[in-house]
Amino acid sequence: MCGNCNDDPENDCVEDCAGIWGGISELDECGVCDADASNDNSTCIPEMFEFEQSSLQAGYFFKEVTINGTPVSPDDWVGAFNLYDETKDGICEEISLECPDVDADGILSTEVEVCTGSRKWDTSLCNGGICSINIMGNDGYDYSAGYCIADDIPSFKIFDASENAYYDAIASEDIAWENNGLNILDDLNVVADCAGVPNGDSYKDECNVCDNNPSNDCAQDCSGEWGGDADFILWYEDLDNDGLGADDGQNLCTGDSTCVRIATGSGSGSGGTIDATVYSSSGDELISVLGQSYGSEVIVINQCFEEDIGYITVHNPTNDGWAGSLEVSYDGGNSYIYLDCIDCTGSGTSSSAFTVDGDPSMEWWNDIVVDTQCLDGATCTFSGLVDSNNDIEPDCATNDTDSCGVCAGGDADQDCNGDCFGSAVVDDCGVCGGDNSSCADCAGVPNGPNVEDMCGNCNDDPENDCILDCVANKVQNSGSARRDSKGYGEGWW
Repeated sequence: MCGNCNDDPENDCVEDCAGIWGGISELDECGVCDADASNDNSTCIPEMFEFEQSSLQAGYFFKEVTINGTPVSPDDWVGAFNLYDETKDGICEEISLECPDVDADGILSTEVEVCTGSRKWDTSLCNGGICSINIMGNDGYDYSAGYCIADDIPSFKIFDASENAYYDAIASEDIAWENNGLNILDDLNVVADCAGVPNGDSYKDECNVCDNNPSNDCAQDCSGEWGGDADFILWYEDLDNDGLGADDGQNLCTGDSTCVRIATGSGSGSGGTIDATVYSSSGDELISVLGQSYGSEVIVINQCFEEDIGYITVHNPTNDGWAGSLEVSYDGGNSYIYLDCIDCTGSGTSSSAFTVDGDPSMEWWNDIVVDTQCLDGATCTFSGLVDSNNDIEPDCATNDTDSCGVCAGGDADQDCNGDCFGSAVVDDCGVCGGDNSSCADCAGVPNGPNVEDMCGNCNDDPENDCILDCVANKVQNSGSARRDSKGYGEGWW
């Protein structure tokens, strides 16, 4: 077709992209057909992906290039970048030939992304559908400032032509740049965020909500549940089981989980250690604290669990006299049972949810097991916890302690003088502290019927009371003197 006459079909002329037989025009990656190699790809290279050819290069082959798992289109581009310090570790302070402003932004920066190579990713034009990008190295000329040097790790971007957007891409592995290197990688991918946006900044919080607003991220409540509404509130000890609390309160979690709080009592001595373990109802160990040093009011465990609590063991291997107390929730965190076994007696004592089952040769604090077992004859003080501290009489369930300090006593322990536990009583005469004398009759009988007559006789028979005779002598019943017929007394004539 070019008019050449020979017997070699291998050198027959071909038609170039311009339709000229034997022509030298070529179709570049931008789809431009001409014979000028100097402008190849210049008409369609994305702005961020422009670079200069260097005499030092390394090839990076990618078996697959995707955006959020979807292969890029033939119109998309892949660019390689190198992170460059324009200040050269602080040596450069002003822009100069030795200190070029590589990104032409008018300032020298410590981290500038320099494009070191790019290509249009049309796998139909690549051998076996696997394309490569040639990454330029710094060959000492000004145009190659910021290009790769040995051991630099290039980064990559993908230009999505349909979205006219640049995305950061992640290579399947980091391979250091070396001149003339040929590196084959599995894939290059733009990772989308949880909302499906490539390079997006949305994320899923612990409650599985996807957005880019950290101010509404769900929080973990005190029971350990993300997004839960459990919160710490003050619980007060109900010493007299009247539903009213007292004392300074304990800050405990109220929620949907089963919570366990183990702490030493206020009467604890110094030194020694505590081992504590919480088990689920199926016997699985949920948490174990070993060798916890203790003193007064040391919290050993304060945690909530989704699992049902089966039992708890607390052991004092040093046996230094731990005065222990437990606050345990068994009903979904809505209330706590407060168990204070400082007053436990014997080596096998328990309450309905607290068992002291230690070595009989040791004291009660040696080994403690919390379960539902209740041993006969157990003596262990315990009380509930409530969310109020308005118990004006924490030791009196009826809240009516009398003036003698007796709950519901009604002042029955006051004597008649008002003295608590005094000995004074009202006598038979109605006199407080009296001796019955103020109302005794002549016979000494309080309020008795006896009367002393004029003759000094004391009895309760008025018929035998003495009377005056005619000479004014007191005689019993009748006088011995007599009056004559003229009315003169005896001896008085």
